[in-house]
Amino acid sequence: MVSAVTCGPDDLIGDVAARADANGCVVVNEHEIVLGRLGPKELAAPPNLTAEAVMQPGPATVRANEPLDELLSRMEQHNVLVIVVTTPEGRLLGVVRGAGNEQRV
Repeated sequence: MVSAVTCGPDDLIGDVAARADANGCVVVNEHEIVLGRLGPKELAAPPNLTAEAVMQPGPATVRANEPLDELLSRMEQHNVLVIVVTTPEGRLLGVVRGAGNEQRV
């Protein structure tokens, strides 16, 4: 698990795109609760739009106690490059990058 690039729902896409990595950005509130995710497609939206306006709401998440080998296997089976890791309350802990995604870190 690695830390994730984050942004708030009111942040402008132009600002977020400048600091996001190749895997996008996790949209969180002031308590670090995950609200959504911005992938490359969303980051290409007009720069004056907000993260909330274009985010993928309620992204799939896993818990930190998920066995890593099983998680990576499932991610590979479903062609998932990045998954968000949260507490049971939805607070962001980080992201796991799948196999074949190391070069995008």
